[in-house]
This record gives sequence, structure tokens and C-alpha cells, in this order.
Amino acid sequence: TKDIQRALTKAFEDATPRRLKHPMREAVPWWNDTLTQLRRRSRKARRSTKGANTGEPWEFYKKIRNEYNNAVQEAKRNSWRSFCENIEDLAETARIYKIIRNDGRREPNTMSTPAGLLQDPKGILQVLLEHNFPADENFRGPVGDNKKMHIEGLEDWVNEETVLSALKSFNPGKAPGPDKIYPIQLQRGGRLIANHLTQLYRACISRGYVPETGLGMETSIADLIPTKNHGKAGGQTP
Repeated sequence: TKDIQRALTKAFEDATPRRLKHPMREAVPWWNDTLTQLRRRSRKARRSTKGANTGEPWEFYKKIRNEYNNAVQEAKRNSWRSFCENIEDLAETARIYKIIRNDGRREPNTMSTPAGLLQDPKGILQVLLEHNFPADENFRGPVGDNKKMHIEGLEDWVNEETVLSALKSFNPGKAPGPDKIYPIQLQRGGRLIANHLTQLYRACISRGYVPETGLGMETSIADLIPTKNHGKAGGQTP
């Protein structure tokens, strides 16, 4: 995995030198017409104070400003809740995973369970995992000494064609993950990279082992994220 990562990264850096680009502010999904009107009213009220921070105009401005700020926070909460409730595919799951992982301050702090309120972050994550991804009776866990297991049909669903199909499904313009490999690099690698990835994935699955950070690599070649897989047996997929 280290050689694959190094080769892809070096080839990309040699072929595409970095250039400065002026950042553009993207539209946020939680913004709406109501917020636009409230912001306009807040700015108008601010101008009416003429720089003074006392008197009736100032009190009116503070009222409008607080109303606007509260509406912004409410819109953000509703947008985030709606996004989380409608996650169904891998791309969206990976997106929320990156958001939570890249900001250590964002972690669940309280959850209501049948046993009462749970405030331990690790306990909350464990409850969510057990609820959304219950243990499969047919699942065979990783072997302690990483001995190779025989998994029937492995070659049928992990081969160059399925790997190529998965690579083509990526958005080529997406930012790289922790391995610093862009999706378009994997796509342009074609069968050459698909062959190596196929062998890697088969080895990981048959041995119940995934390379982790700290094994002489900067990062792992892959992050496996379990997601709901509606319409397929088991209802789950990595």
C-alpha cells in the first residue's frame, strides 16, 4: 500500500505543479429567503443608529440582530438534522465522517436511551453502531494471526471489473482523503492500478485485516465506512 500511495502521489505532483487560486465563497445549504430579509432588516436598523449604542434605535437594532442570529442558528440545526436523517449512500456518509473526524470538538454529548441519558461520547457511538449496524450471525470476524480465510465467491465480487466500476463512480474533482490520493488519479490509473487494488482488497478481506496508520505509512490506503445498503441482503456494506 505504501508503494502504491507513493507512486500515485509522486506522479500527480510531477505532472500537475501547484498554482495559486483565489478562493471563492460557496453557497451554504442552510441559507434561505427569510434569512436574507432578516439580514437586510438588521443592516438597515444598524445604519439607523448612526453609530450610537444607546437610545431607542439601538434597542430596536439589538432586537432585530438577535432575531436574525437566532434564525441563522435554527436554520443550521434544521439543515444538519435533515442531512443526517437522509443519509443513504457512501458519498454522503463519507462526507459526514470527514466533517466529524477533522474537527475534534464535534462529538455527540448527550443521547436519550431506554436506560436514561447517556453522556459518554464513546458510549453514544457504541449505541449508534449497535442500533444501525447490528451484528450479523453469518459474519466471520478477523482471525487473530491474520491467517487467510476461504470466502466463497470472493473473486466474483472483488475483481478488476468491479474495482474499475467503483473507481469510475467517484467524483474526479473531489478532494483527496488522508492518503492524499485524488479520485482522478485512481481513475486515470485504469487497469494498472485496479489490478493492484484488487489484490490488496482480496488480501484484506480474506485475512480480516486492514492496514492501519503507524505501520511505516503516513496514512492508511483506505478508510472503511459502514453504510446502510438498501435493497441488498444484509442491508449493510463497507
